Amino acid sequence: MKATLNKFRLWAGVDRPVFYMALARTWSLISGPVTMLLIARFFTPTTQGYYYTFSSVMGLQVFLELGFTQCIVQFASHEFAHLRFRPGGVIEGDSAARSRLISLGRLSVKWYAVMAFLAVMGIGIGGYCFFQTQHDPSIAWIWPWFSLCLAAGCSLAMLPVGALLEGCNQMSFIYGLRTLSAIAGSVAIWIALSSGAGLFTGAIASLVGIVIVATAYSWRWRGLLRELSRPAPGESISWRREIWPFQWRIAVSWMSGYFAGQLFTPVLFYFHSPVAAGQMGMTLQLVGSLSGLASAWVSTKAPRFGILISQRRFEELDRLFFKSTAQSLGICVAGAGAVLFGLAFVQAHFPRFGMRFLGPGPASLLVLSMVINQAISAQAYYLRAHKREPFMWLSIVGCSLTGLLVYLLGRFYGAWGACLGSTLVPVLLIFWSSKIWKDCRREWHLSDSRREA
Repeated sequence: MKATLNKFRLWAGVDRPVFYMALARTWSLISGPVTMLLIARFFTPTTQGYYYTFSSVMGLQVFLELGFTQCIVQFASHEFAHLRFRPGGVIEGDSAARSRLISLGRLSVKWYAVMAFLAVMGIGIGGYCFFQTQHDPSIAWIWPWFSLCLAAGCSLAMLPVGALLEGCNQMSFIYGLRTLSAIAGSVAIWIALSSGAGLFTGAIASLVGIVIVATAYSWRWRGLLRELSRPAPGESISWRREIWPFQWRIAVSWMSGYFAGQLFTPVLFYFHSPVAAGQMGMTLQLVGSLSGLASAWVSTKAPRFGILISQRRFEELDRLFFKSTAQSLGICVAGAGAVLFGLAFVQAHFPRFGMRFLGPGPASLLVLSMVINQAISAQAYYLRAHKREPFMWLSIVGCSLTGLLVYLLGRFYGAWGACLGSTLVPVLLIFWSSKIWKDCRREWHLSDSRREA
């Protein structure tokens, strides 16, 4: 029996990182309905709208982060191809690669410390001005909002350590920690909602995650943290010459992505009502949990992609990519059917709870968009592992069109219009992205093979 299960696990591509990430996303799919029930129980429809719009506005931090985590993962993976960890988190191996990895970590810690401060101040004040446009005296939202901004700033300051470890292929630790944080965060939300914490719930859950992550880093990676606290002799990574040419393209793609994924609830909040924004937010949370589960099969392989590229093992890279992408899309399609069936069942038999979600039509459009974007995302993981970003113009065009359509159609046609706008664009973009992926793969691998010869 054990041998059969092990064969199935290998066939399904469920290694330890995938298991942890899938466990976290599965937990999200299971805990999500519980959270939604409690939100429906303890929040009014208006308060629900504020709660989900808080999260969308907080997504503006991508404009400060500028895609640096993606750069850290890719550059770290190429250096770690020549390194290893000793017990306690001390790095050993090639001296030049070690020095460059430590300099990358020090640079990223400084970057995110500044960005965390700017996020607290800039997004906090900007969000305050935005929420004043729909100010409801019955909703105490000001202090919860600034508390959430402060917690988000602390989380942002800890991102570089996690990204560095992810690039060093410590995926089991990172995704195990994220699973623990997800479970603890859900429990914190449930306790906070049941205890009458109201809109402070988001900040409380974030604080629990911060404590868990900070404790885990201090306990498991003391050696790495000590090394990052002092400069390493030897060669260092140049942000201007090496990272910035890649980062600015990633930054443009990530900032464009905000309009594709986070604009829905603010548009409905501003032009329609907090109630409509709450329905959109609740449905997006459900669809997002499924998307996160399906992406586990590819995203956990990103550091491995970088290591294989650094070692010029392109055939093994392609086998890993095609297998993990097929598994990801299979989970995505199966889960999409389950989500739509579940929504239809809830809205038919539990209308008081079902009314907190979008109707079956708009929800189907969101699910279709999610499946197509999953394929495009897999292609992006593969290409970005080469420390290049050929999807920049695709991201600009696609996300600009999505933002424009969501704004215009959402303004005049509500949720139906916003969801339609978000679906039309990826249906067209999948052809463009596939051509970019095919051309870049052929050109980059052929040129590397010739250089090696």
